Amino acid sequence: MPRKKAGADEAADTPTPPRGRGRQTKIPGSTPADIAELDDIADELAEAHDAQMEARNKTIGLRARMLEAMRKHDRTLYERGGVRFERVEGDEKLKLKMLKEDED
Repeated sequence: MPRKKAGADEAADTPTPPRGRGRQTKIPGSTPADIAELDDIADELAEAHDAQMEARNKTIGLRARMLEAMRKHDRTLYERGGVRFERVEGDEKLKLKMLKEDED
């Protein structure tokens, strides 16, 4: 059996220092890095972005389901509740159009 070097176990247990720059220390007399108003707006914007992405993913899934159902029932046009769904057969895409009140 090969013998291990004496320092091999010690080197594996020693944590490696993090790479890159560390946090900059606060300089006395400088402006504070955290501004409450900016933090609040940034948090609100991040929440709105997350909600928008969730709605987008839901819309993509619903459009795929509608396209599949229209294929299944051999429909190229379907209108309901002021919305027109049109299946483009060559591209297999779904066009969606909001109808005006007088087009119903």
